[in-house]
Amino acid sequence: MSQRAFDGEKPQVMIEFLDRFGTKGQLPAAFLTQEGEFLLSIQYLFEDCWSKNFDQANSLLRFGVNTDGWDLLVDIGDEQLVILQDEMGDIDSIDISVFDLLEANVEQA
Repeated sequence: MSQRAFDGEKPQVMIEFLDRFGTKGQLPAAFLTQEGEFLLSIQYLFEDCWSKNFDQANSLLRFGVNTDGWDLLVDIGDEQLVILQDEMGDIDSIDISVFDLLEANVEQA
């Protein structure tokens, strides 16, 4: 994947997520549904991911790392903003969206 700077219109929801959880002290954290079901743990977010970690050919923004050490990505071209996980080059959906994380209960580790 060739990494380039993102030069399009950034989805407002993704900006909100990165702003909210990119501040120091917010991560690592576990994200849980309102019913307490585990969604995802995020270890950290990449700094300045818009200019350093965007795969223009596939519209993928590499934005963070989960607590298992796998990179987290989102397809900026998909308005559902489903989160993908990169396990040594094997990229798959984890069936959670950025919207889910913004609505989740957060437990800091």
